Amino acid sequence: VVAGSAIAVGSGRLAIWAAFVPEVVRATLATAGRVLATFLVASSVAWLVSLALDLSAAANVVSQLHLGTADTAMYLLVAALLAPNATLFAGSYLVGPGFSVGVGTLVSPTAVVLGPLPLFPLLAALPDAGPTPAWTPYLMGVPAVIAALATTRAQRFRPTLRWDHAVVRGGVGGMLAAAGLGLVTSLSGGAVGPGRMRLVGPDAFVVFTHALPAFAVGGILGALVATWWQRRTARPREAAVPAD
Repeated sequence: VVAGSAIAVGSGRLAIWAAFVPEVVRATLATAGRVLATFLVASSVAWLVSLALDLSAAANVVSQLHLGTADTAMYLLVAALLAPNATLFAGSYLVGPGFSVGVGTLVSPTAVVLGPLPLFPLLAALPDAGPTPAWTPYLMGVPAVIAALATTRAQRFRPTLRWDHAVVRGGVGGMLAAAGLGLVTSLSGGAVGPGRMRLVGPDAFVVFTHALPAFAVGGILGALVATWWQRRTARPREAAVPAD
């Protein structure tokens, strides 16, 4: 996938092929990519902030392992390699359904059920088990807001004055972004050990079904706002042009 895309771009074939694709399709794909990329960046920020707030617990985990300097460096490198997985776990948390860290567990904005956990520093980013704070359910509105902002920004580079094109860009673009999120989420989990640790990660299909309406509605609202603003700013320019 990566090499084929690079060859198509480097050879100029992609630009030739894209010329035959309708503009609304290209704009929709660009919108989907921006929504997904923006959401993944926000998910990365979410788990990094959570980890930073409990960094002492992560340091305590490392100290309990009694590793040497080289072993500690290798251990932290392995933890860093799992950053993409942590990002997708955080994304599933923001979307709503959350993820599991063992059979019979759940980490979501509305419920946190945990059992015994292995000594691994990234797990310090997990919220405490038990009732969740009153504000965490509101985090499920973040995906729609991100989709709206990302769609608005995408339309700055590909403006349109047609309402129907705006709805297609925002709605279909949001749906494609949700499908992309579900696809990459399906690669983020799996078994990490025997027994209860054979189930770790989010349910990709449930993540997709929750992201679909959030991204689609947010995308449509963002596209409509961007189109309204572009139509509003286009009128003074049209009025300033003298008639023939």
